[in-house]
Amino acid sequence: MQMIPYRKPNFRKNFVFFLSGLILLGISLFIQGCNTPVNPTKEQLGKMTESANQQTSVASPTEVLPSATPIPDQKKIIIVRIPDANPGILEIFESALRQLPAEIYTIEETDNLTPATVPEDADLIIFPNLPPDLTQYAQQFPQKQFVVLSLQPQTDSNVWTIQYDIGFQPFLAGYFLGVTANDWRGAGLLPSDSPLYGAAIAETFTNGMKLFCGRCQSYGPPYVEFPLTVLLPEDSAPEAWIAALDQIQDSFPNTFYVSEAALSLPLLQKLSEKQAAVITAEKPPEGWNGNWLGSVQINLAGALNDIVRRSANGEQAGAVIPELQIETGIQQSLFNQGKKLYLNKLYADLISGLVSPYDPVPPASFEK
Repeated sequence: MQMIPYRKPNFRKNFVFFLSGLILLGISLFIQGCNTPVNPTKEQLGKMTESANQQTSVASPTEVLPSATPIPDQKKIIIVRIPDANPGILEIFESALRQLPAEIYTIEETDNLTPATVPEDADLIIFPNLPPDLTQYAQQFPQKQFVVLSLQPQTDSNVWTIQYDIGFQPFLAGYFLGVTANDWRGAGLLPSDSPLYGAAIAETFTNGMKLFCGRCQSYGPPYVEFPLTVLLPEDSAPEAWIAALDQIQDSFPNTFYVSEAALSLPLLQKLSEKQAAVITAEKPPEGWNGNWLGSVQINLAGALNDIVRRSANGEQAGAVIPELQIETGIQQSLFNQGKKLYLNKLYADLISGLVSPYDPVPPASFEK
C-alpha cells in the first residue's frame, strides 16, 4: 500500500486570503450604507419645497404684454404748382401723394414759392420740373430735401432727381409697335389734348417705331408708310374711336397701340372682330379676351413714392429712374423675352441721352 506524504498547511497564505475577504466585505457594506435613504430633517424639507416652488413659477408661462408701437414723426410735404409746370405730371404727383397715410404725412400745395417763403416745418418740397433757382433753395435749406424732374441728375446732396421726360412713353410704345406689327402695318390711337404728353405725342410715337424699321413701308400692297396715327380729344366716347378706325382701314393695319384715353371695352371688342393685335399702356379691362400683345408704361408715381419713403427714412438724396413696366400678353411668339430686352435697352439709352424721342433740330448754321 502506497503512502501519501503529509504536507504541512500554509497558514500564511490562508491568512492573506482571509484578510482580503474581510476588506471586500467592508467595502461592500460601506457602499450599501451610502445608498441607504435617510429621512430629511424639517429644515431640509423646507428648502426642498421652496426650490420646487421656484422651479414651478419659472416653468409656468408668463403673460406677454404688447409693446407700445412708436408713432412716427409727422412729415410735411409741399408740392409747388409753378406756372410752367406740366399739368399731367402735377396730376400724377397729386394722385400719388393722396395715397399716403394722413396720420404721418401732411400734404400742402402752393402756387408761389420762393426761398424767402419756404415754411420752416416743411420736410420735402416737390417741383414738377426743374426750377431755375434750385441751387439757392438747396443751399439755403440744407436740412430740407427737394424733388425735381430732370434728365440730368442734380449735384446738390439734398436734391432728389427723377430722370424722366414726357416723350419717353409714347416713343417706347411706337418702338413696341415696330417690333411686333406684321409687315409694319401698325397704328396708334392717341389723345390730341393730353395734359401730360401734349401735342408732341404723335411725333414721339412715330419716331419710336421708325427707330426700329426706318421708313416702315409695307412690303405688300397697299404700299403705305407706317405707323398711322388717329388723334382725338381725351374725352371722346368709345364710339368716336371706333368710327376713327374706318378712316384708316383702307391701309389694312393689323396691330394697334391703344392709349389710356382710347382704352375701352367696346373698342377692344371691335378690334377683336377685326382680328387685330393690341398693345396697351396698361392692362386691358376684365372681360376682354382678344389678341393682347402686352403693355408698356413708365411708373412715374412709383418713383415719387419711393423718394417719399426713402426721404422719411433719412436717406441722402440722389437720382431715381422710374420703373419701366412691361407686360407680355397672350402672344409670346410675337412679343418674346428678346423683344422685351430691346425695350429695356432702349429705355436705358433714353435715360442716358444717347437716344432722343424728338425730331432732330439742325444747328443754326444749317438754317441759312
